[in-house]
Amino acid sequence: MNKSLTLLALAAIGATAHGVILIDDFATGSYIYSSSANAYTSQTGISAITPTRYVAHTFTANPDVRNIRTEVNGKAFINTGVNINGKINFNYMDSLKTGVPASGNGLLTLSQFNPANPPLNFSSETAFRLDYEDNDQANTMLYVYAWNADFSAFNSAPGVSIAPGNGSVTFNMASFMTTVNPNSVGMVGFGILAPTSNDVTITRFSAVPEPASMIALGAGLLALARRRRK
Repeated sequence: MNKSLTLLALAAIGATAHGVILIDDFATGSYIYSSSANAYTSQTGISAITPTRYVAHTFTANPDVRNIRTEVNGKAFINTGVNINGKINFNYMDSLKTGVPASGNGLLTLSQFNPANPPLNFSSETAFRLDYEDNDQANTMLYVYAWNADFSAFNSAPGVSIAPGNGSVTFNMASFMTTVNPNSVGMVGFGILAPTSNDVTITRFSAVPEPASMIALGAGLLALARRRRK
């Protein structure tokens, strides 16, 4: 095999892999927030892709009045108390509207958010990826979603159950972004469904090239190298 073409193939795979858009690695906007009823908090200065990270705690059931606790400190730690059935959402946008408190009881509505400006552009990517650690139950579910630039359209991927321990899950944009244009996104986010007091740590949220595309590109270039050798 021609050595230069082999290196070209590897470089092409590397270049595609480096097309990742980091949305959040939780290195900025550190906080600890705990609530026993629907509540939210937001942090500004999130520099990866948007200025603001908005986190919402939503309770379906909480008979023992325990807390959902989220902490951001290099990772996003999610802990839910005994007998909680809850949902936690991380949203990324430009800012809260003027006069809206940075944290409080209840949940905010779209009318209280300013969309990303300029709109987020994921047109060079094909999927969203969530990396996680220390998932303690097999029924923990992750999902991703997006709003368009003027908040008039919304698409969400179905929730995916994740294996206990460490891992990652990828959501193909084409499979669920049917009305939201990937090159004009006003807000993007991910959620955790925790039906039975689930705990999990999210380490990274990103938009990525489809792994199959990277493999196909590398395979094609290697095949070309073999053909030239013959």
